[in-house]
Amino acid sequence: MRIVLASISFYPSHGGVATSLYYMAQHLKRLGHEPIIFVGRHENHLSSYEEMDGIGVFRYTQPLSKWGSLFRPFLHFVSAYRSWRRVCERGTVDAVWSHYAPVGYAVHKAGFDGPIIYTFHVLMNSFLHERMVKLKKGSLQSRIRCLLYMINYSQNAYFERSIVR
Repeated sequence: MRIVLASISFYPSHGGVATSLYYMAQHLKRLGHEPIIFVGRHENHLSSYEEMDGIGVFRYTQPLSKWGSLFRPFLHFVSAYRSWRRVCERGTVDAVWSHYAPVGYAVHKAGFDGPIIYTFHVLMNSFLHERMVKLKKGSLQSRIRCLLYMINYSQNAYFERSIVR
């Protein structure tokens, strides 16, 4: 099966998402599947397509926003939606495993009618509680940053509700 692992970051970025995508792709490859990575391109010097250890990596252009994280989910949605056809040009995709709701939803809206598995990595209640505590105690800059994070995650929750329907 050709399985697309979709998210917002991958190598050379370091972190839990990039590492878990890499190891999941390696494991799927050992099981005889053809994993494909579909992620945002955070750095301009990265190519829009490359092979890493025999795994195809497609990167969609991630537009920058002067508003920072405020519109991040929608910007990822638009960029992933526009770039999805490049993945399909290389062959039929059997399934998509999305680790970021706006990217998975973009794939769905771009016409993919196969199975899409969504994995959400944040417990919304505990995340918002943590942000509310910081919102009450922090400096003005820290309070603004917390509000932007909360708006970002409420947009992500909008995508989650759209998917469940």
